[in-house]
Amino acid sequence: MEKEQQIAKFKEMCKLFKVDTDLLDFQAEVDGTLSYEENKAKMIELIGTLAKQQDRIEADKKINKKSIKEEKREQERLIIQEIQKAELHTQKEFEKSLEKIKFQSTEVLDKAFYTTKKIVETLIKSKNINGLIIKGESGLGKSYTCLQVFSDILKREDYGILASYCTPLELYNFLYENREGKVLLLDDIMKIFENELSIGILLSALWGEGKRVVNYHTTSAKLTIPKSFIFNSKIIWCLNKLPRGLENIKSRCFFYTLEFDYKTKIKLLYELAKIKNIPLEVVDFIYQNSDELTPNLDFRLLLKVYDIKQNNEDWEKIASALLNKNEKLATAKKILMTGTYVKDMLKDWGEQTGLSPRQFYRYKAKLN
Repeated sequence: MEKEQQIAKFKEMCKLFKVDTDLLDFQAEVDGTLSYEENKAKMIELIGTLAKQQDRIEADKKINKKSIKEEKREQERLIIQEIQKAELHTQKEFEKSLEKIKFQSTEVLDKAFYTTKKIVETLIKSKNINGLIIKGESGLGKSYTCLQVFSDILKREDYGILASYCTPLELYNFLYENREGKVLLLDDIMKIFENELSIGILLSALWGEGKRVVNYHTTSAKLTIPKSFIFNSKIIWCLNKLPRGLENIKSRCFFYTLEFDYKTKIKLLYELAKIKNIPLEVVDFIYQNSDELTPNLDFRLLLKVYDIKQNNEDWEKIASALLNKNEKLATAKKILMTGTYVKDMLKDWGEQTGLSPRQFYRYKAKLN
């Protein structure tokens, strides 16, 4: 058999043993003076050796690949373990802080509303800014805090309050009656910012070149006061939500958002219960049956649950329905605190809730 024919045979043999033909110099290894069988014996030994070497290399690659994967999983496990430890520590510290609030005198309320009080005081003393907008959830003490500051540093005749719904004419009359050196609290005035006339009145009351002149041009006989006047008072709005497109009003005022995370709200509820002589078990119940997604978790909720307790033997059942704890959030929290690997957490989440991994991450983001 010709040398080239032998080489072709040996290349086929390499394929059977899964040996890369580029690893062999067939022209040098195949001796043209020897028979095919003689060259074959030599090549079998050579190809066999290369095959074993390649097997070892592939095995080493697999072991190395497995080691890297295992190392990554171990790193993931350790990271999750540290997060769980930190969360457990945070929870224990939170529980300790609740015990302190229950049985000792604390300054939780003062600290929580310190900035709010200071910014109200700043407005009252300011010679340049005439308005303040305080935005935040209802029932968290926006108006109450303002009134506290008023009572501390102002005489009763130096401030006024306007609440609930009012028309542009009613707003104009209110500002006219309180136009000289007062601080006015507009408490969740419904739809006041939906009326262009009301917005114009407020803009004039907040800012002006030299003097702030407020106008109300109408031929209606309902207007019994002057159609324009100089306004020298200050205005505070307490709002749950600031409507869009009111940057012109916002830019003329101090603007402050009053908001508390879930744990701070619970602390404040305990402190408030002590002040109002409400049994602490009422707050215990709220804490045990609420979570970060509980709607209307505010100071009024404390009074609602207390009323239910006073008037119903099965008050816990009724109050539970009011709180409506989010079971999916509780499931996400449990999985996060007990899981070892992210992949396993997502699998458990899907099996227990039927929801997607994306939903798991959404609930996870709600936890604080």
